Amino acid sequence: MPDYDAEIDVLADVPIDEGEVQKGKSDSLLAEGRYTTSPEDTITRTAQTRDGRRPYASVFGVVNGPEPGRIGFRFSWIRQNRAIDGVDTGKPDSMFKNYCKLVDLYAQAYPGEKPKKVTDLYHFVTTMPLQYRVIKNREGDDNMVVNISLPREGA
Repeated sequence: MPDYDAEIDVLADVPIDEGEVQKGKSDSLLAEGRYTTSPEDTITRTAQTRDGRRPYASVFGVVNGPEPGRIGFRFSWIRQNRAIDGVDTGKPDSMFKNYCKLVDLYAQAYPGEKPKKVTDLYHFVTTMPLQYRVIKNREGDDNMVVNISLPREGA
């Protein structure tokens, strides 16, 4: 068995190149714009928030748009209000808003039907192409999905 400690010692004197780190982060960002999902490459999984109180689903997958890439979002069927500086705004947070949006999109995609269970939404996001509006966060160092919709005709 190799002596991994000996091999890692080779890295001891290799400096961190902060410029390369920043360039790598910047090069990893998607251009802002509209992206359409590839349902066959969409993954959903359930998890819990860090505090362990609220379940949510992560949706992540391949998207096509201004450039190909991967991005995702989370949604929760349990409402939690957004807080600003620790003060409850009385308005739902983004995970609950995404859930509400998916319920509406399901009804648009299947006129006359409404999802009955959260598993209907799982099936929906893995079988129906969706369109995401992607922007960079305030710091400019990460992407975020700010709107989810059905793809527009001819888009």
